[in-house]
Amino acid sequence: MLGYMVAETIYPVPSRNIRPTKLLNKKYRILLVSLMIGLAVRFILIPITSSPFDEGEGWVAIIDSLYAGDDLYSSGWYLYPPIWGYILSIIGEVAQMIGMTSFGDVFPIYGDKFNCIGYNFITTLEFNTLVKMPALICDVLTAFAIYRLAYRLTKNVRKSCISFAAWFLCPVVIVSSSCLAMFDSLIVLLIVLSIITFLEKRYFVTGMLLGLGILTKFFPILLAPVMTAYVLSDRSVPIKGRILNLLGAVAGLLIMFVIVYLP
Repeated sequence: MLGYMVAETIYPVPSRNIRPTKLLNKKYRILLVSLMIGLAVRFILIPITSSPFDEGEGWVAIIDSLYAGDDLYSSGWYLYPPIWGYILSIIGEVAQMIGMTSFGDVFPIYGDKFNCIGYNFITTLEFNTLVKMPALICDVLTAFAIYRLAYRLTKNVRKSCISFAAWFLCPVVIVSSSCLAMFDSLIVLLIVLSIITFLEKRYFVTGMLLGLGILTKFFPILLAPVMTAYVLSDRSVPIKGRILNLLGAVAGLLIMFVIVYLP
């Protein structure tokens, strides 16, 4: 269901009227070149870099605790809403399926972890690659979502492609997802998608996407008061319609909360 929502939302608007071969058109050169460069840089960095704090000491410990039979929160390692924890459990299952017997090794030469910059657990190339794949996918989907949003606002392909490149080639984005194995790209993706559907007045879907974002990290909830104020102040819609639109968004959010917390 989430995959369908994402595909439906970020599918570039002008492509309905453009044949696939026209993607090679000069107008799309910025998008294609930035996509290739961004992917190349990420594929170089993903296996050979690691975060000692999130990836080495965090994600590995959480997956190990799940292997030990703990639920997501009982071990005390996981401190976020459940979405990323579910993804980590899937990563752990995939690691078992492909026969990954080790996530890394301890190197005492680095000293006590409280007295040095990095922890002394160094993750393997295989684990680095596996745990960063969701962030890589989210980086790509977010770039296309930003393209879609920029095109909706400007109706200009060049500006939309530049917006795509500004996200996909941003050093902070690349380091966050491909070096540090942070999952913030997922939150940005859900925020951008919720803004797109909100502008299209698909309030139920907006509520679902916003709910997913909140259940990944709490700060997307900051959008809720702004969106609520906009809906209630939209004078092009009768008061009854405004209330129904708001209730539709709330219903989508609550349904997503139920779905996510059922496991």
